[in-house]
Amino acid sequence: MNDGRRKLSDNDKSIIKALYESGLCIRHIALIYEKKCTRRCIQFTLFPERLHVLQKRVHEEKRWKRYYSTDKQKENIRKYRAKKRKLNLMIKRGN
Repeated sequence: MNDGRRKLSDNDKSIIKALYESGLCIRHIALIYEKKCTRRCIQFTLFPERLHVLQKRVHEEKRWKRYYSTDKQKENIRKYRAKKRKLNLMIKRGN
């Protein structure tokens, strides 16, 4: 299934596992796959327990709440839209 949500196919994952078992280090495998995915993605392919630990930690810390504020977001969107309106008016007057 190649729907764009996955970076690595099942075939890529089996090749990565075979390369690692043959003695190639993760860094060198990442260089081979540098156009497709990151070194971290390869680590998660080889060691899925690391991914589960990270997901659990992120869920416990609720990192997304640290950065997101609805009031700030509303204000930033208003500023951005006003800026876009101003630019559109300038473009229309220029033509």
